[in-house]
Amino acid sequence: PRVEPTKPPAVEEPVSAVDRALATSRQRGTLPRMTQEVIAKDPVAVTKTGSQWVAKSDFGDIEALLRRQPGGTFALQVLMSGLDKARDIGQGHGAALYKELFDQALKAGYPVHSDTTVSVEAAAIYEAFKKHGYKVEGPIGEQKKDQAAGTYRYYDSRGGVGEPPVYRITAAPRSQQQGVAVGGSGPVTQ
Repeated sequence: PRVEPTKPPAVEEPVSAVDRALATSRQRGTLPRMTQEVIAKDPVAVTKTGSQWVAKSDFGDIEALLRRQPGGTFALQVLMSGLDKARDIGQGHGAALYKELFDQALKAGYPVHSDTTVSVEAAAIYEAFKKHGYKVEGPIGEQKKDQAAGTYRYYDSRGGVGEPPVYRITAAPRSQQQGVAVGGSGPVTQ
């Protein structure tokens, strides 16, 4: 009789495409272990010049733009983010930048949208904010390897003008939602 070889025990698969991409990157040693469970207590300044918003700390910055959405509402779209030094990745400094930007935009009544292309590292930040109690929708789109950058990126395969963002943040944790209505039209006046 034929004897079947024993199979190794099943390994639990990551739940989402983001988790799979992060797990693959970690296995290959191309991405440091992310620790977005921790948000550093860095002082972050958010400056608003017209429709441009910049969150800056001693560790990096995020640039965002207030954009009109279909229907006349507004959303703050994150255009780019980064830390100044690679050694700071995974220490919560990027999460501190995102948190301050998210909190100020949501408090002003604006939802926050990611760009239509998001790196695996940025996706990890958005996913972590789900665990911190923020209402985060996404990822929307497909995961593809960007040959030029050598990283995985998410994008919407429909293409064209007006592509949807990969992530949308529409609410802060309940403990921070004192009198804030996020609908994209700006601050609520009474």
